[in-house]
Amino acid sequence: MKCCNILKSLKLILVSSVFLSINVYANDVDFSTTELDKYLLVGQVDAKIAEGVKASNQELGRVSKLPDSAPAVTGPGIGPEVSDTPTYDGNVAITSNPGKVNMSDMDVYGSIGVDCASSWKKCADKGGFFSNTKYDQAAGGAGLTDIDRNNGVNVDVDLSALTSEIGTAKDQIANLSAETFITTDSGLIDQDTVVQLEDGLNVISFSGVGDNDVLLDNSNLIFQGGIDSMAIVIVPESSNFLVSQGNLVIGDGGIGLNNVLIVTLKDDNDTHIDLQNSIVNGVALWDLSMGEGEVSFDNVGGCTQVVGDKLNFNDVNLNRCGFSPSAITPSPVPVPAAIWLFGTGLATFIGLRKKANIVKS
Repeated sequence: MKCCNILKSLKLILVSSVFLSINVYANDVDFSTTELDKYLLVGQVDAKIAEGVKASNQELGRVSKLPDSAPAVTGPGIGPEVSDTPTYDGNVAITSNPGKVNMSDMDVYGSIGVDCASSWKKCADKGGFFSNTKYDQAAGGAGLTDIDRNNGVNVDVDLSALTSEIGTAKDQIANLSAETFITTDSGLIDQDTVVQLEDGLNVISFSGVGDNDVLLDNSNLIFQGGIDSMAIVIVPESSNFLVSQGNLVIGDGGIGLNNVLIVTLKDDNDTHIDLQNSIVNGVALWDLSMGEGEVSFDNVGGCTQVVGDKLNFNDVNLNRCGFSPSAITPSPVPVPAAIWLFGTGLATFIGLRKKANIVKS
């Protein structure tokens, strides 16, 4: 009778195992963005080479208008929310020591303002690198006032945790393998393109590029997915990523504003990311070459996060939509659990049989 009961137990184990799955994850990332989440812009280059962040005209931490010359956001794409109300997330980090920032005719709305790893003199020339630039820390406060030391500029800040996060992110992203490819015509994308994302992490690159740059021209690149979709788009290492009168936006399927990242890893001093007359919403842009490359924005509006060596911005209205791997749980790849559980069931059966024999004796 005991033997029959044991066999029934084993049968139940094997039958029930057919309906289970083991979660096996491939191409996962788990780097932290605790420090990165504080900043809209992060510039890393040494002051002896250039400014980490150079920005002129318009605003950070508020999107009160969008470029008139950008094409309309079409199809399932969602454009950024335009409002006169600041979001107070226009914070900037200058991580190098020495590193420097240069701003003119800018309004900065941010809970932190500008964090500099170096001194007041090295980072801002004791205020000489700010021209007609205002700062507002929070709603209900004093409003926009002249940016200055201790009023929007913090110096000698320890940003080592931030640079460590960026380094870890680069290492993990560099080891990813693309599973999906956006088709180009020798690097050119000149028609609206919807990238349909699956749940979990989608690692994407571009095909048909050759030795050319990737150019989105007068078109929308839309990332469509559900709430559990996440994408890292890796630009080929020999290419720059250029957008001319094009838009980078998420779709209307429920995907979050912090779930899409476009990355360049090109190791030279080119302009690795260049947006002109463009709208961006829910797409972060990181240049992780960590050398002397440049990210350039001219007449760009929307919600993004930019990390790079040299950031050179003109006519921008931006607030922060970063990239956070912790925003979702990666989707599992189901593997028939019977393969795994058969051994467990068999071991259980043997254990029970031994126990039965012991009892029997």
